[in-house]
Amino acid sequence: MRKFTFLFAFAILLSTFGIKAQVVISQVYGGGGNTGATLTHDFIELYNRGTAAVDISDWSLQYASATGTPGFTNIHGFASGTIIQPGKYFLVQEGKGSAGTTALPTPDHIPTNALNISGTNGKVALANSTTAVTGPADATVIDFVGFGTANQYEGSGAVAALTNTTAAIRAGNGATDTNNNSADFFTGTPNPRNSSYSASAATAPSITPASGNIYAPITVTITAAAGASIYYTTNGSEPTNASTAYTAPFNVSATTMVKAIAYETGKNPSSVAVATYTLVTANTVANIAALRAITLPSTEVYKLTGEAVLTLKSATRNAKYIQDATGAIVIDDASGKITTNYNLGDGITGITGTLALFQNMLQFTPIGDPGAATSTGKTITPLSVNLGDITSDHQAKLVKVSGLTISDIDGGTGLFVASKSYNLNGGTNPVLRTQYADRDYIGATIPTAPQTIVGVVLVYGTTIQLVPRSLADISTGVSKTRMQDLSVWTAAGKINFNAAAGEMVEVYNTLGQRLYNAAATEGQNQVQVSLKGVAIVKVGNRVGKVIL
Repeated sequence: MRKFTFLFAFAILLSTFGIKAQVVISQVYGGGGNTGATLTHDFIELYNRGTAAVDISDWSLQYASATGTPGFTNIHGFASGTIIQPGKYFLVQEGKGSAGTTALPTPDHIPTNALNISGTNGKVALANSTTAVTGPADATVIDFVGFGTANQYEGSGAVAALTNTTAAIRAGNGATDTNNNSADFFTGTPNPRNSSYSASAATAPSITPASGNIYAPITVTITAAAGASIYYTTNGSEPTNASTAYTAPFNVSATTMVKAIAYETGKNPSSVAVATYTLVTANTVANIAALRAITLPSTEVYKLTGEAVLTLKSATRNAKYIQDATGAIVIDDASGKITTNYNLGDGITGITGTLALFQNMLQFTPIGDPGAATSTGKTITPLSVNLGDITSDHQAKLVKVSGLTISDIDGGTGLFVASKSYNLNGGTNPVLRTQYADRDYIGATIPTAPQTIVGVVLVYGTTIQLVPRSLADISTGVSKTRMQDLSVWTAAGKINFNAAAGEMVEVYNTLGQRLYNAAATEGQNQVQVSLKGVAIVKVGNRVGKVIL
């Protein structure tokens, strides 16, 4: 029975100590009424950071000078029935000076023997008795704060020295308690709070842009609720209202951690917003050929220092095809990093980004906007090639191919549809690709006559895709050069020519109407059509003409 009684009493003791440990000293200010001070009185602020009310009737606040020994002789207690509710502050008015213009908010306690606290260095104890303590290790000490040159403190160091305009303020709106004064407190403008003070916090500020890598100087903007005051640091330290006041956007040009806090009248300080910017130095390349020569995969960032000319742009993934004298590449800008509106023929310098392969197509993903065009009205002359000669080496280049017959292999409406592949000259690779929905030929009639097509080369897996930039890039006509390629003659009203097995044979009239379409056999072939006049004969990539 005695054992049970002892254990029960011990449990009650532990429970009581746990409840009492909820109350901490949340602010100490000793400059009240001193020269340069705004407030007329010193004060000590307590905070109940727990979830239960705490009766401090038999407790005391005790003060000693920074080096005062052996005990604390400046003591005052609390009236019977003094209770601090959970999540509430408790303001104790202390000594008064002859200066200052602003009284404290209505104190929760005004002792008859107020403590005259030093405005610079000292130590304060909160004890659960009125017996003088000797230091933070005393059994009756609930909380202890040493500041300035104090020879006693909790943890590894004292709070920094105070001034007539700064107080020792516990972080976390009074809730942070790691039993280390130098870590738990900062110095800032006194902010006395009584039991009627709202414990709600100000809205946290927002820092733009968000954390991430930077490749050039950026402008940082901090915003908060209307009427709020914002303070920030750029060295990773915790901001307070003694930090730099935010008044306008500022530049960051090196690896930097920005922290910001907001203060609103009648509220606790906000939580701290953080943005970390890491400066990454880009690898420079002089031209597109050098860019394309980089070994993949690569996580490096590259800057194209030479000028490249815009040959095609689309709203789809903000795609841009650029080309210089050494090569071409497509810019895949799905996140919209490039904000400058460029026109075809604009020269662009300083594009910076990363490289990756997508279905064997080399793509350049930008990480920022290169700025205004460095030239305008530039012309890239399309490279004239035969259809069968186009390879992945022509990626993103502007090319021109003549004598192309477009086949709507899906048996569709006869109109160009976005994101669809069309056979060219009866073959399945290369194809014409309507890659981008914002082209002016989407919805236009697919021509039946041979065409000369200008476009950029896109690669998807092993398929070569020719992407016209506009309707003007698709023009009727067969080049004279191509007409000389095919030897064709007539005999007994039939068209004769030599071909390889499987080559596609097409016959057109001069209006571009297709009169015949079939696969050739090996050797000499004969075709008969109902036509009087000139016939245009296309066999594979060869074209000729005869008169019937």
